Amino acid sequence: MKLKLKLFALIAVAAMLLTACIPVATPVAAPAAPQACPTCAPAAAAPAKPAMACAIPDGVKVVLVSHGSAGDPYHSVVKQGMEDAAAQYGVSAQMLMSEGDNAKQVSMLEQAINGKPNGIGLSIVDPEAFDAAIQKSLDAGIPVIAFNNDDANTPNARLAYIGASEEKVGYVLGKYMQQFLKSGDTCVIPEEVPGMSYAVNRSAGIKKAMEEIGVTCEELDAGYERAETTNRIDAYLRGHPEVDASINVGGITTEISGMVVEEAKLKDKVVVGGFDLLPNTGPAIKSGITKAVIDQQPYLQGYYTVAQLALMQCGGFAAFDIDTGRGIVDASNIDEVIGLAAKRIR
Repeated sequence: MKLKLKLFALIAVAAMLLTACIPVATPVAAPAAPQACPTCAPAAAAPAKPAMACAIPDGVKVVLVSHGSAGDPYHSVVKQGMEDAAAQYGVSAQMLMSEGDNAKQVSMLEQAINGKPNGIGLSIVDPEAFDAAIQKSLDAGIPVIAFNNDDANTPNARLAYIGASEEKVGYVLGKYMQQFLKSGDTCVIPEEVPGMSYAVNRSAGIKKAMEEIGVTCEELDAGYERAETTNRIDAYLRGHPEVDASINVGGITTEISGMVVEEAKLKDKVVVGGFDLLPNTGPAIKSGITKAVIDQQPYLQGYYTVAQLALMQCGGFAAFDIDTGRGIVDASNIDEVIGLAAKRIR
């Protein structure tokens, strides 16, 4: 009995000690709004966008004068590059398109000069037609940079060229196409506008590569209007069953050649090569009809033309040539770039 009393006494004492150590619960108030800590370092603010050391003045205006067409997907990519650069550098940019008409393009160039912009980009598709107007622009203090096409073989006062080296890219394409042809084969070279500098120089490069392996080529005036181009290429390939390849110098003829070969069921007879990634060209590469195209990166042609003309306004920079590339797009890498083509980047 004494043992039980001692045990109860010990338990009672332990309970009293525990009760003394545990505070009585009180209602919890809602947390107060956080107060600034007077002894803490202030929170870091989001970094401000740094100002450019070379600050481009307000109101800078750039005009690009192109031989292209508003309906041509290729030139829409050039225009996208122009617009993106204009937004990034805070300048106004406009593109005038002459639909492949040299006289109209010269008139548009004169119109641009009379508007007194801060700089002009020009696709020079004729070795002489633009010479006087370019000099007039420079004399008026308006810099001119060639883009997409250049007058590489005769004197021209333009300050720089941003685009592909035309004869070299033609040769690169022809060299690639050698693997699908042999001595004694024949090819056709469809041209949207025969006589334009890009057509002349790219064709020369293609022919040089074909001559190396004994392939003969004939140039075809395919026209620049889509329906007419389709009719001419279709008629040529159906009327010349001996033709083994259609090696094109422009994006429109490349796309249409692939479509005609598919429609005429000539896939096992005629191989296609050419330029640019128009909407139907990617699928033709994936199906094996079109073996390869040169990607001259038109987005960069528009972008860097505006970038150079804009930067000349703040730093007095001299214009300089930019070779926008001669990359091959074929079955091995089409999946990497076809999505970018849909976004008007490639």
